[in-house]
Amino acid sequence: MERTRFNAMIRQAGKSQIAVAREIGVLPSALSRWSSGGAMPGVAQLPALADALGVSIDAVVGALMEDRDLGVMGGASSADQVSPLQDQ
Repeated sequence: MERTRFNAMIRQAGKSQIAVAREIGVLPSALSRWSSGGAMPGVAQLPALADALGVSIDAVVGALMEDRDLGVMGGASSADQVSPLQDQ
């Protein structure tokens, strides 16, 4: 099973991260950061990314957001974060 829904989309498209990165004109390290949660693709990159994966923009954004919400995208989940107001 894939670690993230985003990685599963890449595999379901029959491509590697490097192939998708080349297809949409970004460095492989950028796609790797998106996949690991270190960064998110820009709005301008979403149409090409969705086309490369054969899915809708909504599906790409949904996968990235779900991965983030599940805490698999590096760092603490929102449930683990403390609001500054809670400590006062």
